[in-house]
Amino acid sequence: MRLETERLIITEFTPDMARAVHENSLDEDTRRFVPDEVFETEEEASETVEFLMSCYGGDEGPFVYPLITREDNLNIGYVQLVPVDDGNWEIGYHVAKRYTGRGYATEAVKAFLPYVAKQNNVSEVYGICLSENIASIRVLNKCGFEVVFEGAGEYQGENRAIFKSVWKADRNIDADEYVEDPDLGYILNLRKIVGHRPLIMAGAGVFVVNDKGEILLEKRTDNGLWDYPAGSMELGESFEECARREVLEETGLKCGKLEFFMTVSGKECYYVYPNGDQAYYCGVKFICRDYEGDLKPQASEVAELKFFSVDDLPREMKPSCVDMFKKVSEYIRDNS
Repeated sequence: MRLETERLIITEFTPDMARAVHENSLDEDTRRFVPDEVFETEEEASETVEFLMSCYGGDEGPFVYPLITREDNLNIGYVQLVPVDDGNWEIGYHVAKRYTGRGYATEAVKAFLPYVAKQNNVSEVYGICLSENIASIRVLNKCGFEVVFEGAGEYQGENRAIFKSVWKADRNIDADEYVEDPDLGYILNLRKIVGHRPLIMAGAGVFVVNDKGEILLEKRTDNGLWDYPAGSMELGESFEECARREVLEETGLKCGKLEFFMTVSGKECYYVYPNGDQAYYCGVKFICRDYEGDLKPQASEVAELKFFSVDDLPREMKPSCVDMFKKVSEYIRDNS
């Protein structure tokens, strides 16, 4: 198995990962919250890695996969689906202490859980942790788990205060059950059939540039990151029509002349939405310096709109966007 998110590769263990597994397990949070997953020696870790590798291809589990950073190929932890009592399954995840606080666990679970649940015909997955493990509870909440119990219960063989939640897979409807909802649009209607599985999504994006050479960014409500106006095409739309519609809907601005900038496609365009939907984007990017209207953020998707200089971009944005904006700035400079 191999899944790729914006920053991570979720893949299978190999024997040479034992040292990283050993080192990642020694932080204080592992000892505090999951002491049975501490490996005091590399030999202990090696034995566990060998066992986990032997589980791949089976149907009993546990299914445990390392998290590798795409940028520098570092093994920073793992995500897992493990069997528990009465045929139930539980999600697990661990990110080494020095890499916590960056959203890696949430990013991994959102991509991993829908995929592995589908592969193993699992419709419900439990998330269980100590009530004092606030960071873990936050991950479960962000990944769509719903609370089913809080109170005293057994945990690691002891009676502790625990937090128990459950995630339920979306039920994909059969094609003959499908009823289109005109308010949802093409992609969301399609999701009713295919669920979270990867889709190839065609669309358009626009870099709106003001007289100062600043680029208009919008702060998304779903992930809190700054991005540029973009979206997927509706049936029958051209790229230009899609671009104009998305800018008007998300920003309140009406585009005049659109300048073709570039096309995008490929593995680097893979994206996992906060709700677990997976997509490979392909599309056209435009630059717009001719527009009218007043800025008005789309309440359901956009929290804030603001023009930024390429030299003073907000920190809360995808690295790929920073590179894109530098190219936009160069284009504007060369074609002004």
